[in-house]
Amino acid sequence: MKKLIVANWKMNPTTLTDAKKIVSAYPESTKFADIIVCPPSIFLKSLIDTTTKKVSFGAQDCFLQDHGPFTGQTSPAQIRSVGARYVIIGHSEQREFGGDTNDQIGLKLEASINSGLKPLLCVGGGPEAKSKSTNIKKIVREHLLSAFRKVGQTKIKGSNISIVYEPPWALSTVSGNRSAPMKLIFDVMSYIRSELKSYKLPATSYRLLYGGSVNGNNIKEFADQSYLDGFLVGGSSLKAKEFDKIVQSVNLQATS
Repeated sequence: MKKLIVANWKMNPTTLTDAKKIVSAYPESTKFADIIVCPPSIFLKSLIDTTTKKVSFGAQDCFLQDHGPFTGQTSPAQIRSVGARYVIIGHSEQREFGGDTNDQIGLKLEASINSGLKPLLCVGGGPEAKSKSTNIKKIVREHLLSAFRKVGQTKIKGSNISIVYEPPWALSTVSGNRSAPMKLIFDVMSYIRSELKSYKLPATSYRLLYGGSVNGNNIKEFADQSYLDGFLVGGSSLKAKEFDKIVQSVNLQATS
């Protein structure tokens, strides 16, 4: 199974011109890694229509219905219609600043799967997870239960879902590029895998990703971990050379 390397640009850059420059300098998907670019939604269609790079695109969020009187929202169907194939759901910042509740995230997950998007479901984040002393497994379990409650087992199995663990205290904008300890990441990923077994999901039906200060300096250590199926990259994805270093490290690990 290929690794997923997801570039989450957050609310960057300021202009479409700069967005096009970033993508044009990006590496392409390879035999060992699929690259998914998640820019601000306002840039999605222009980037999809003009890029010549072998990459996929996704949105950073979606609404929980496909159409209706919901000012300021973007539906999964609209995202799919412009050529995007992925969507990030339940990101830590969206839980905190966008006000997403567990129930809303479950509805977004259902709506995105129904529209044919491949969800990147973030767990373990939000205001309640900001402290390192938090019972992270309890929060992860609540996030998985509430999200999956809205979606049947059959739909989840066929959705190509990715589960992303991204602790809010390890985000590059918060931690100063200090990622979570490897033992913690391993423990959380093992716990997520055990929870997914209870849903009778075969390991081939999902990917487990880590996000939180992944950069060119620490990617080798992350890439060496066989239990990680990919990475959600924030600040480093805005620097083409840094992002290229991440992709190349994943490729090297796969061939070594």
